[in-house]
Amino acid sequence: EIGGGDLTANEELQVEQDTAAGKISWFSPFLFKGYRLLWTTNVAEFTGRTLSEISILVWLYEATGDALALGWLGIITLCVQVPSIPIGGVLADEVDRRVL
Repeated sequence: EIGGGDLTANEELQVEQDTAAGKISWFSPFLFKGYRLLWTTNVAEFTGRTLSEISILVWLYEATGDALALGWLGIITLCVQVPSIPIGGVLADEVDRRVL
């Protein structure tokens, strides 16, 4: 069933015809409830993470008054992230998802 049941039968038929004809618009994925939920939660997570990072940087600058401290924080963060990302990717590929 297309769209997880949130489309009418005519809308489902139209989506199938448009897909077969290669007429897929930029907004076509938003017809699906699951995709809308995924997209919305990703936007909320990105916004929250960005605001958190900015607030930490503002706090650090106000507490120290030193731009060099911001640079060191960036370098330390990078040194932690660079090795973590490939290791996390390997774990995601190799470990059974039910264990994660």
